[in-house]
Amino acid sequence: MAANNPLGAKVLQTFGLVKSGRQIWDGNYQDIKELVRPDGGNFNRMTTPGQRRFDNIYDGTAITACEDFAGGLHAYLSSPTERWFELTIPSFKDIQNYPEVLAWLEMVSDKIYDVYADSRSGFNSALHELYLDLGAFGTGILFQEWDDKGQHIYFRNHALGEFYFQENSVGVVDSIFHYFDFTARQIMMEYEKDGLLAGTDLWKQVCAPENALKMFKLVRHICPNGNRAYGKLDSSNKAISSTTVCESTMDVLRISGYDMFPASVTRWVKIGGETYGRGPASTCIPDIMALQTMERTLLKAGQKAVDPPVVIPNDGFMEPISMAPGSIIYKEPGAEKLESFEFKGNLQFGVEQCTQKREYIKTCFHSDWFKRFHKTREQSATEVTDDRDEMLRMLSPMLGRQQGELLGPTIKRTYQLLHEHGLIDPAPGIIAKQKLGIAYISPAARAQQGVKADRMSRFMQDILPLAQNDPTVLDAIDTDNMLQVYATTRGVPRSILRNVKDITALRANRAKQQQMQQAAQTAEPASKSVLNLAQAQQANGGGAPGGPI
Repeated sequence: MAANNPLGAKVLQTFGLVKSGRQIWDGNYQDIKELVRPDGGNFNRMTTPGQRRFDNIYDGTAITACEDFAGGLHAYLSSPTERWFELTIPSFKDIQNYPEVLAWLEMVSDKIYDVYADSRSGFNSALHELYLDLGAFGTGILFQEWDDKGQHIYFRNHALGEFYFQENSVGVVDSIFHYFDFTARQIMMEYEKDGLLAGTDLWKQVCAPENALKMFKLVRHICPNGNRAYGKLDSSNKAISSTTVCESTMDVLRISGYDMFPASVTRWVKIGGETYGRGPASTCIPDIMALQTMERTLLKAGQKAVDPPVVIPNDGFMEPISMAPGSIIYKEPGAEKLESFEFKGNLQFGVEQCTQKREYIKTCFHSDWFKRFHKTREQSATEVTDDRDEMLRMLSPMLGRQQGELLGPTIKRTYQLLHEHGLIDPAPGIIAKQKLGIAYISPAARAQQGVKADRMSRFMQDILPLAQNDPTVLDAIDTDNMLQVYATTRGVPRSILRNVKDITALRANRAKQQQMQQAAQTAEPASKSVLNLAQAQQANGGGAPGGPI
């Protein structure tokens, strides 16, 4: 037995307990998977690669609604076409007065955006898959790691059925088990260089020619490193440990680690005491299942109505009877003619019931909000924006969780990887020890901040009539600060706003020009008087007006 087997046995023992605790969830998730995400991974059933997965689906409303949900989240939270966050320094006051700090923050933000836009990273595709999982299962996981060969960051969204989670004392997922299959060839390619595979029971199995295509179950455990030896810099002494074990032999294949947790686990809605989330599909899965049954019944009823059964006497006809167009049917003289069976079902009632189910499913997935299907009247651009912001504010609890559990940790991890590999320039000395923060400027975030901007606008509209009668009313308002706050709530780029130093210099220059202009205007009458006097003296022979005294 290999020396690392005790560690492997401990990992597998913990994994067994965590796995058994999710058995009930797996049954619910499997039902959702088959009707909402049929192309996703399984939970408690096995399918053959390439097998058809749509045999039990008679209505695709839930599938389409989940896709609309994922697209809406992607557009409103982390759109690939616009900036949806910026870096800040919360504890640093008057940041507008330090252009070098603003330039550095902008540079770092651009570096992160470049990573997300890089096709090699797979960020947007992985994030879209996560949003689909979020709509279906209410739980999503996004891995972010560094590719040593390609020297870039890459993102992966794995099948949720392969992962099992544990939370820490504050409800944050900090322990992950990845349960996956590898062939003998894949194990050799991935783990042979680590040196832990040689001499193990697993090594003997993967080296056997007859096992070249055999599948092995592996368990990878990622969690805080409780046995960390501080001061050592090797991979096994990092803040986060990662241990890979073969389930059948208990052999440890790899021991490594991370400086920061490599995955972001998010939930749509989470009930206290539960680790896994609940998504829109969990709310309406009974209606989704009922709709499949109703649609199947309607299809049968419609087929009977369009192509009804035929009633014939048990004698007098030559069999087989052909019902094809243009066919000839032979019968004995005097035999009764063929009759179609009269269909008496209420198709209209069934259609109405199905329509109600479809609308409810779309409502659960917020499709009517994300896609704005129904417009009862013509709306102005302002009204459309107000309706959208109201919708996003209604979703603020769920969207706020995505910022806290998904987007924030993802951005922090990206910054850490870029900094670790020397891809971020040193920060200005004035902020060297300051902690960075994240300000979200996506449409969803601006909808929350828009309330403040709307109140400021209404306030100014209310006091303008007073200011026309008494301009001193405006003395109570710090207009410079109000403009900064208003620009922030509206998502205006900070680079277009002047800092206090530049504003002061601009105003001083303007005041100086106004003084010079006033002086010039004051001097103009005197200049004209002198000119008139000179002209008069010249006209009188150079003497004073009216001749000599």
